[in-house]
Amino acid sequence: MSVDGEASLSLRFAIVGAGIAGLAAAYRLRQAGHEVCVLEKRDGPTWGRNSVCCPPNMTRILYQWGLRSKLVDVALKRKGITFRHCETGQPIAEYKYYDWIVKDLGADYLFMKHRDLYEILYGLAVSTGVKIRFGANVVGIDPWTPSVSLSSGEIVKADIIVGADGLGSVVRGCMAESLAESRTDVAQGGRIRPLFMAAATLDKEDMATDGELGSLLSTPMANLWMGQRQAVWGCPLPHDRGYSLMVALPPNGCEVGEEYNREYGTDRIQLDFSSFEPRLQKMIKRIKSFYPVLWKARRPLPSLVHDSKKVVLLGEAAHPIPPNMTQNTALAIEDAAVFSNLFSRINYRAEINRFVSAYHEIRYPRALDVVYSEMGNMCLISGMEHPYGEQLREQDVRTPTVVGIQDDALSPEFMWRWDEMIRMFNHDVNDDVDEWWHTWGSLMNRDKEGSERLMRDSGGLISERRTALVRQASRVMVETN
Repeated sequence: MSVDGEASLSLRFAIVGAGIAGLAAAYRLRQAGHEVCVLEKRDGPTWGRNSVCCPPNMTRILYQWGLRSKLVDVALKRKGITFRHCETGQPIAEYKYYDWIVKDLGADYLFMKHRDLYEILYGLAVSTGVKIRFGANVVGIDPWTPSVSLSSGEIVKADIIVGADGLGSVVRGCMAESLAESRTDVAQGGRIRPLFMAAATLDKEDMATDGELGSLLSTPMANLWMGQRQAVWGCPLPHDRGYSLMVALPPNGCEVGEEYNREYGTDRIQLDFSSFEPRLQKMIKRIKSFYPVLWKARRPLPSLVHDSKKVVLLGEAAHPIPPNMTQNTALAIEDAAVFSNLFSRINYRAEINRFVSAYHEIRYPRALDVVYSEMGNMCLISGMEHPYGEQLREQDVRTPTVVGIQDDALSPEFMWRWDEMIRMFNHDVNDDVDEWWHTWGSLMNRDKEGSERLMRDSGGLISERRTALVRQASRVMVETN
């Protein structure tokens, strides 16, 4: 595992989008000694009203960045997740993150408000000298210059442009001609149906006075109530700040977009959970507002980098991952960690193309793996077929007893999901960079040393030739006189 150092060569980065992905990348690139300008169309710092999951693969990175003490103050250490019958509330399966599992992973599973994580990263970016320009509306990208066009007519030039501008990414528009195809639904024959998903938060006062609901507040476990093509996730917020809920069900005519930053009153969204257990019905009735989104399965982009090797994508601008799930924010942090780690090692401009290509080579298979897994989780609760391949066959699923989940009432699918979850949590992206560097870095250094030796040798020959010419000219002048 490597810790980013300071690059020998300082580059100019223009990052489009001041969300989690953009701020994380800006902070780490600036720490590596690069000039970083973040362009954000909104008028000021803007955080989401929802909560974010920080699985161990993400928390590990934040700990490596020295943020453990900051996270302790704002995050809840989640101890596991319980799957429940929607009608009775009785447990179906329970995944527990035992202390020895957390110790072995080297990081905690954290749960926190989006605002808290945003403010940490925003403060770090500003304190390290990142220039954040609010009200900078990006309308176009020239990937070959490279440069960014603003609605004001200004052109911002950089060595590398980073697209971290979310689902409606402007930067992604310049990536490939096949983009239109990549943004179409994956649904074939009606198998992949969209889901209406909405996040909400209940205040502590809305639950604490009810004994049944109060027990949910005091237990640091997530819950997933599963019904017929509908589900509800719930988890207490840190420091008794309330309870986070997210519902998923068929759209049923709800007209919302794919961006999840708009607030809707409960009068605009009628949710029928009359068949669910009493505790859940009580919580749904006490919700004051939702942040809804219409989720559609999307094809992955063919590449995370432009052919020019001057434009890259990070976070949700790059990955078609379901919203508000386990790995959304984690993918953004992983992208930022890999990208900044690579460019902390750059020595000269001729390496830019190699490092940009390395970012794609390292991140593409990992991100596709994560998105595939998250899609599988959505299929488990929604009854959909997996959009990226055949459903798992029972004979392919691991069946022996798994430590950390109950043995009774478990299907092989649940047990396979536990193994899959731990595999995702155990990944360290800085190890990916180290592995790439050990394989290719030595060759790059060898190329550099060869170039420097050639320059030295050439310089020596030129110097000797120049001296000989001076001596010859001197002799001619003496003989002439």
